[in-house]
Amino acid sequence: VVRLNAGEEVLIVEGPDDVCRPLLAQTEPHCKNADVLERDRKAERSLAALLSRPIEVGQGLVLTAPLLDQMRDAFRVGTTRQACVGCEWSSLCASVAACGFDRTRLRPVSTT
Repeated sequence: VVRLNAGEEVLIVEGPDDVCRPLLAQTEPHCKNADVLERDRKAERSLAALLSRPIEVGQGLVLTAPLLDQMRDAFRVGTTRQACVGCEWSSLCASVAACGFDRTRLRPVSTT
């Protein structure tokens, strides 16, 4: 979060990412399950539709204030939540969105 708040790019990857890395040592890490990979594909399609452009592996995104606001607004109203169906974190994320992301540590990056 510190790096993202400083303006570092988010790198689009296929499969487990840095957040999942500690779980990969498990015998059967859930982040490699078919349902998780399908949710990743749904998230990619939702983001591509929101941004009106393709999202590709290897692409970087800087979470500028306008982009983060756009993504949060879309998530809050459900536009980009198709990937959340069946996710164990869905209710937590819904409550964070319902509170306007007020206590999240990720802050919009200023473009000035």
